[in-house]
Amino acid sequence: MALEDVSLTLDAGEVLAVVGRSGSGKSTLARVLVGLETPDRGEVHIGGVDLATAPESVRQGLRRQIQLVLQDPRPALDPLQTVMSAVSEALAIHDVCAPAGRRGRVRELLALVGLGARPDLLGRLPHELSGGECQRVLLGRALACNPRALVLDEPVSALDAAVRQQVLGEMLGLRDRLGLALLLIAHDLRLVRDVADRLLVMDAGRVVEVGETARIMAAPSAAATTALLSAAGLRAGPEDREPWSPVAR
Repeated sequence: MALEDVSLTLDAGEVLAVVGRSGSGKSTLARVLVGLETPDRGEVHIGGVDLATAPESVRQGLRRQIQLVLQDPRPALDPLQTVMSAVSEALAIHDVCAPAGRRGRVRELLALVGLGARPDLLGRLPHELSGGECQRVLLGRALACNPRALVLDEPVSALDAAVRQQVLGEMLGLRDRLGLALLLIAHDLRLVRDVADRLLVMDAGRVVEVGETARIMAAPSAAATTALLSAAGLRAGPEDREPWSPVAR
């Protein structure tokens, strides 16, 4: 999906949700933001620096500041690599921790994502973990390079309902504790309604509406937004609100 006239900002500590029907360009946007795809025109600025024109040494540092967490964690984890190896490898690649301190730092990162009570996980392989544990490991690896923002591409849609609330609650908790900005790509509009500060709606590769989540949910101005709300069984107003309550924050 090509992107056209897409413009957005993401502030520290903010949760910006990106929604749209399948094929609207959400995942392409995510890949552009983290540098996996280069736009034909336009600019991606991180901390005021253009990612495309900066020297390679500077780009490496910029890429560390924004990390991608994928929908399905299992393909993103090497099936032959232990949890310890997967997370410590990220520390080594980004050169953010001396070798002697890596094991301790891995334990700290796993504690941040809710796995601190499971030290036995360090030697386990992905197939020995639950879906929620795999997603937490992937999140811990993303945090290894001390990013300023996370791009979360449908990060909990592959999990069952109870685990989904736990994992997303922990992601929001990280936002609160670390001041992270979160760009959340999601299709669950009820969840988005309750966790996102701002909402960006895409259709056919374009941004058709952006603003405060509550305002857009109450009075959408784009036909694509109205269609999404209708498909989700949501009225264009807050009267049917059933607050989403995370298990862990």
